Amino acid sequence: MNMPSGLSRRDFAKYLFAGSALSAAALDELNAGIGQKITALNQKYLDDEAPDGVYWEEIRKLYEFDDRFIMMNNGTLGPMPKSVFNTLMKYFRVQVSNPFDSYNFLPSFRESVRTKLAAFVNASPDEIALTSNTTEGLNFVINGLDLKAGDEVLMSNLEHPGHVGPWRLKEKRTGISIKEVPLSPATRAVDEIVGAFAAAITPKTRVISISHTVFITGLIMPLKELSQLAHDKGLLILADSAHGIGMLDLDMKALGIDVFASSPYKWLGAPTGMAFSTSARRPSTRSTRRSSAPAGKRTRRPPSSIRRASGPTP
Repeated sequence: MNMPSGLSRRDFAKYLFAGSALSAAALDELNAGIGQKITALNQKYLDDEAPDGVYWEEIRKLYEFDDRFIMMNNGTLGPMPKSVFNTLMKYFRVQVSNPFDSYNFLPSFRESVRTKLAAFVNASPDEIALTSNTTEGLNFVINGLDLKAGDEVLMSNLEHPGHVGPWRLKEKRTGISIKEVPLSPATRAVDEIVGAFAAAITPKTRVISISHTVFITGLIMPLKELSQLAHDKGLLILADSAHGIGMLDLDMKALGIDVFASSPYKWLGAPTGMAFSTSARRPSTRSTRRSSAPAGKRTRRPPSSIRRASGPTP
């Protein structure tokens, strides 16, 4: 690119980056307009019991769908609304125009993202780790748990391969035992599900690792009740909730899950490769070490008894 005649180096730098700066400002203005439109739509229509028709036609315009396209598979990758795309482009322009700020400017948003995400799921910011997807979040924790040969992990027979795989690898490496709890695909009753896991617990059981939303049937597992069972027995409980955020109202404190991983790019409209996991920091964090005490009477150890997995924890 040739420098325009009559410009100093300083003026040239301003000239070079002006386009990106204006574009970023324009994207902010576009997003502000989208926010105002959504607020107006909500005020006008959401008092209706079923705000169909005009409301959803207007919401549809906030996405860049091809004409007549209908999205039917948020479970793999959901649609990104225009406002998210605009924001993504805004920060891509930082790297395009001034790569230094990718180290200096962008990281400053990390804590604000964790804080907002924590508020959205009723967790503490220091319990949130930003990851790339649900399986990555589970991998970090599963590989960091201090489990020994013979320790048992309970899983249902309805788990996603991305959830089962990390445990099978740990089984191969450390000699732990993955014990499958059989559930009928038609299972719905909370008591039936909790009862099946309760019956499978032995003195060797250390962890319950369970899907939140079952990808095969759509069943929503009773996490709160399973958490209570796990904690009553002195066990750690993990939840693979790839579909949870955006599909369901999430309250980490109410659910009581020790480790929870989810992917906002499915139902929440986030960019691909954006995910999170939570690791509850309770005074009663459960130990995964072996104990000679019967299940339900194990001595609880401090949080240090679980090795926190290293990785992209902000």
